[in-house]
Amino acid sequence: MPPLRFLCLHGMGSNNTVLRFALGPLIRKLADNNSATFEFLEGGFISPPGPGMTSLLAYDNSMLQGPWYSYFDAETRHTPNEKTIEPALESLSAAIKSDGPFDGILGYSEGALVAAHALMEYARTTSLGDPLPFKCAVFIAGLIPYKFSKVDGQDVIGREEEPLNLGRVLTVHVIGNKDELGEAEKLLELCKGGPTVVVKHEGGHSVPHKPREVENIAEAIERAGKWIQFGVEVVR
Repeated sequence: MPPLRFLCLHGMGSNNTVLRFALGPLIRKLADNNSATFEFLEGGFISPPGPGMTSLLAYDNSMLQGPWYSYFDAETRHTPNEKTIEPALESLSAAIKSDGPFDGILGYSEGALVAAHALMEYARTTSLGDPLPFKCAVFIAGLIPYKFSKVDGQDVIGREEEPLNLGRVLTVHVIGNKDELGEAEKLLELCKGGPTVVVKHEGGHSVPHKPREVENIAEAIERAGKWIQFGVEVVR
């Protein structure tokens, strides 16, 4: 089986270098098994360093140089509307056209939110019978997508509460038992209309790096590969 190709999206106020560093043990593990390869898509907006960045950067001060990026404009982050996410979706579509095809998308924190929005959009707009751009998704410390609506002509912003229509996409959820944001569990519940794989770890809102945790995520991704190629059912 050829290795799965993943497109990876970082968190708020981060960059490709930081996410590549955080995923390093997983990337090496899957490269050794010839199970997956990873490409990275940087956010389009300059941003201050994201929450929790200091603890990660303690491992390698060279990464303190920045610059830092987000997928949302800082001026509209706290008052998002339907147009807020358009630049990220357009950038994602351009990456698929120029560097695809990909088998899966991997998102950490804000990157997982963007990935979930993209999967919903592809499921909504792709003609029945046509392939979706991604067959699986890995959400690490995922965030719940925004929900946009209008009441009396005014924009109303909330978070999705109904099951997400992601098409026939398998989702892998990497959830920290000490994640202070607590949204990753809710995202899992919203995705249970489709096939899901869950990986728990003892950390917080972070990318796991301990050997056993990395091995568990690698095994989940390898299961996703078997599901994609052979239709092997996974445990929800």
